[in-house]
Amino acid sequence: NAPVSGELELAFEVQSLRAAVGSSEPVGENPYIYGRVLEGDFDRMFYGRERDMDFLEAQLRRSGPTTVILLEGNRRIGKTSLLKHFVRHRLPEGWLSVFVNFQDFDGHHPQAGERTLPGIPTRNIFLGMARELVTTARDAMPLLELPDLGSVPPRNSLLFRKFLDSKLPTWFNDDQPFTRFRGLLEIIREAVRPKRLLLILDEFDRIQEGIASGITSD
Repeated sequence: NAPVSGELELAFEVQSLRAAVGSSEPVGENPYIYGRVLEGDFDRMFYGRERDMDFLEAQLRRSGPTTVILLEGNRRIGKTSLLKHFVRHRLPEGWLSVFVNFQDFDGHHPQAGERTLPGIPTRNIFLGMARELVTTARDAMPLLELPDLGSVPPRNSLLFRKFLDSKLPTWFNDDQPFTRFRGLLEIIREAVRPKRLLLILDEFDRIQEGIASGITSD
């Protein structure tokens, strides 16, 4: 084939979208919300994702002692909104959901002269998960008794916050936070039967950050 050569003149006209449709005509409002979890007053703004929710529901309806589901995707694409919408509207009967957002957990508190490390210390991980677990279980039950900790006060009382801040941390006073959390989990699993516990772990990247920085044991 013979080579192609030559010149061709092109002209471009740049015009704003608003000018193109006419300044008197509104362009319209973006229906998508970015950077906000769609819950509360924004729940009505959640659209689509039916295939994802069908998959989640099908997995939770399977029989078996445990179910592990990994929901993976880029940041800010709506994973948290999807999970919370699913729990509100599609969670099958018999499940009690415990939502754990690692972004809310206390991070590393350095000593004088030290730099702050990314991630969450191991004890803070399991203590924070225990707080959410106890809170959910207490909401679901008229009475919740825990060995060595006693009766958990009602959620709407000032004593409940004191229980979480002062008494519950004593459960993790030794150097085996995972073992202690697992024991607490088994106690609450038995207490809420016949319901099953669904642990929803959000912002899991902070765990990996802590492992990489050395403040979280793997």
